[in-house]
Amino acid sequence: MNRNAILPILALGSLLCSCSYVDGLMDPSINVNAEFTAYYYLGHDDYGPRPEMVEKRSLSPMLEDGTGDYFNGFGYHASGGAGSPKTMDGSASFYPGMMTSQGTPLSSDETLPVHLGLRDAGYADMLDYGGKELSTGFMDNWTINNEPSGGTGYIGSDFGKTKCLSTIDETFSSGYLSKLYNGQLYCRSTHSLSFVSIDETGFTTRLPKTMVDGDYFLVAFRGGSDDSSHDGIQTRRLVTIDLSLRLFYEEREIDLTLMDCYVNTDNSGEGVSFTGFSFSDLGIDPAGIRGYGLSFSNFRDARLEVGTGEGKISPRAEDESEFHFGLLLYEVMFVNSTWR
Repeated sequence: MNRNAILPILALGSLLCSCSYVDGLMDPSINVNAEFTAYYYLGHDDYGPRPEMVEKRSLSPMLEDGTGDYFNGFGYHASGGAGSPKTMDGSASFYPGMMTSQGTPLSSDETLPVHLGLRDAGYADMLDYGGKELSTGFMDNWTINNEPSGGTGYIGSDFGKTKCLSTIDETFSSGYLSKLYNGQLYCRSTHSLSFVSIDETGFTTRLPKTMVDGDYFLVAFRGGSDDSSHDGIQTRRLVTIDLSLRLFYEEREIDLTLMDCYVNTDNSGEGVSFTGFSFSDLGIDPAGIRGYGLSFSNFRDARLEVGTGEGKISPRAEDESEFHFGLLLYEVMFVNSTWR
């Protein structure tokens, strides 16, 4: 990858850090682009290290045997596959052998454990709205095409728009990262207008308000790569990462590492992974959260050798590697939360 392609976003990151309101800075005519490597979000770090005030914890995925701490489910898939549900709505279990839209399994490794989605993990109440279950489906969920009207017609029917931070509090509607709070759970051909692409270093950000209460954290994402080693096209597959979430309070920090997290990769904009947990189940009090950080480590791709150089794939933008991986973040949610 040409490292010069990363330089504009570095400069933009500097500009974004100095602006309180940045809607409109990025021209949509050049930003609707599936080439995620041109839009790595780098250099945004509102919080430096505070090792004397950090609590570190490792979380494991919920499995069919009832063990685990966090859910890691599959968002949507048109065809389903052997051993997997035919209809997936953001709450389905993540079966490594489920089929892509091309009729091939996401992973050929049948020994990988099944990860439970939010419904199978027992968190279906997250989808409740006044006694009605909200939809997380691809075909009927809110998209960026409806943003000019505020998407108000989708509140009460679609999970993303109803439970997103921008709907909870309008102060989350400003700035570049507001695309992570607007309720758009899938691409639907809007590409980088929909996601924030990060390499493994990630970012930290200060939120516009402080959290009062709420029990659920959820992040929606998929993986992207510029791997064209298979007959010149990208191969839809499952990769594994350790996802890191940093929660910043006034005088302390909690670092949570979601170990062995599955990431649906290069399986188009509807192939989203839904991952999250309950604060109360982890014994964490979310009151006082003022910011968060997302990054990842221990990237594993069974299809390509991880590293640098020809024929290898790297999760770091700065590496001179033939191929690169990016974590494409669609939504960050503190579901049913309140803020001050």
